[in-house]
This record gives sequence, structure tokens and C-alpha cells, in this order.
Amino acid sequence: MSASASTRVGVRGGAEEWCLMFSRGVPIGVIARWCRVGRPRVRRAVEQRILRDPGWWGRCWVAHDQPAPGLARSRQSGREQTWWGHYAAYAAHMAEQGRAPSQLGGVDECRVYKWVHAQRRAHQDGRLPPEKVAALDRVGDWGGVVRGNLTVLWEKRLHEVEEFRVVNGRFPTYRPHDGNGQDRSEKVLVIWLGRQRTWLRKNTVDPARHHSLDVVLAGWNT
Repeated sequence: MSASASTRVGVRGGAEEWCLMFSRGVPIGVIARWCRVGRPRVRRAVEQRILRDPGWWGRCWVAHDQPAPGLARSRQSGREQTWWGHYAAYAAHMAEQGRAPSQLGGVDECRVYKWVHAQRRAHQDGRLPPEKVAALDRVGDWGGVVRGNLTVLWEKRLHEVEEFRVVNGRFPTYRPHDGNGQDRSEKVLVIWLGRQRTWLRKNTVDPARHHSLDVVLAGWNT
């Protein structure tokens, strides 16, 4: 993540994110818990926004205190709060780790990774509202490569292995007993390369991909 993106987010989010969540019906206490800040800070941010834009408070009052009757609205409100809870976890991860969540991380990080992937899919399908796209944009580069575009992802991994080999003079390898710990990005490449070798042994590798592997990564299956 760029330095500018990190500055925008801050370690625990910022007034803009808190006010955005509040405007969607998330209570101040919940925002404070999600973002790991004191309630007075969140309340102060909301009050300052009200002073700047009294009309904004009117819209928030409807969201918080005048819910439409009916089960459908109740479920919608619950989904909204759940979404913003995941958003807060994602923003906190980006600010604290300085990188996108990985599927190879711990349980909590993997949960955030899966949520971000779901947002990519929703955005690709046109199902993600503009305000949520804007909120994610403020955190950093979240677009990534949607898993559905397998050709783009495969070619990306191919050239990542090529670059790794140029820099390190070897193919990525699994080193479980390395006392210094193994870089997670190398583990991703190890898994990817292992799959290509497995598919070759099973004679299920795509011919075009087999050719690309031989050309770009000479000796990849030895």
C-alpha cells in the first residue's frame, strides 16, 4: 500500500470512515469497538460533521431512529452493519500490516481476505454500491485480480516465478524448517508451481500453458 493510502486510513481509521459508518446506521459504540478507538473520539467526529452539515444529521436520524417496519428492513439493516464491520476489520488490517490480506495468513486474516475477494466479485458484477466502492478506495488498492479471471491470474503467477528466479537464482521452494521463517509470497509461488507440475504428471496441463512454462521457466519440471 502506498504511503498516501496509509496516511489516509491511519492506524484506527479516521473521522471520515467513522461518519460514513454512522450514516449507514452503525451505532457510535459499535464503530468505536470495531475501530478500536474511544467512544468520545467517534462521537466528537460525528458532532463536528453535524455542525458542518446539519442536513446530514437529518438523514442519519432517519437511519438510526426511524427504521421502516417489517422483517425485510430489519434484515437489510443487519446486513449493512455486518458489511461495515468487515470493512472496519479490513481497514485496520491494511493500516497495521501495510499490505493486502492473504489467504495464507491466520484465521482472522483469511476471513478478511475472503471478504475482500467477495467485494471484488460484487464490484465486477455491478452489485457493489458506489458509496462502498468509494470507502474501499480510501483504504487502498483493493481491486486485485478477481479469481474468475483465471488466465490473467495464471500469467501473473508465471511472471512472478520468473522474476523470483532472476532475483534469487533458483525456483521458489518450500522450506518448513527455515528458522528465519519463509516469505508468504514465496509460499504462494511454491503452491502455484507445484500445481503445474502435478497437472503435467497427470497429463492435464493445457498445451499452451505447457509451452509458456517451457519458454519462460526452462527446467521448471525437473
